[in-house]
Amino acid sequence: MISSASRATTIAPVLPARSASSGDLRALGIAQRDEDPLLGKPSVEFTLPTEARAARQVVARLRATAAEVRRIHSFRGGMGLAAPQIGVGRRAAIVCTPDARGPIVLLNPRVVDRSAADDVRFEGCLSFFDVRGRVRRPVHLVVEDQAWDGTPRTTRFNGSLARLVAHEIDHLDGVLYCDLMAATDRLIPVEDYRATEAAGNY
Repeated sequence: MISSASRATTIAPVLPARSASSGDLRALGIAQRDEDPLLGKPSVEFTLPTEARAARQVVARLRATAAEVRRIHSFRGGMGLAAPQIGVGRRAAIVCTPDARGPIVLLNPRVVDRSAADDVRFEGCLSFFDVRGRVRRPVHLVVEDQAWDGTPRTTRFNGSLARLVAHEIDHLDGVLYCDLMAATDRLIPVEDYRATEAAGNY
């Protein structure tokens, strides 16, 4: 059975104090592109429920780091964080939705279906935050992952949430969004991105 993306719990919204830079995120312990080879390697799956405790510890670190990031930067379209970005090569990620619900937790996720329709939008990444790039993504995804006890679960994600989830699963596969950009596209400085109408898209 395919469920909707509604696994999140309620948390208090965090009011950011300012916009973050790559240097700020590095200081929070987020791995940066060209500095950490782990970002280019596929992550190792958890064996659940045997490794449930280890998975919970990784997710707790992801939540704590994401909370710190959200204190220093405003994310209109939500944000995500994958375990390799905090130096852990395991297959876990979280996605924080823009409506202030608690993070969606993804354990051992994989895409099992995607829409034929797609669109191209700008994306950013905490691991090279001073630039943005245009990426083509499907408008919906169906993702299979696991609960803490190892039970399989299948969820359909739509629109901007599908884009966020796809971005984080790519991290778990050792892929960065710049690897998916068209050959004719280039990364642009975040200042140039913010000056465009597209800045409100992501």
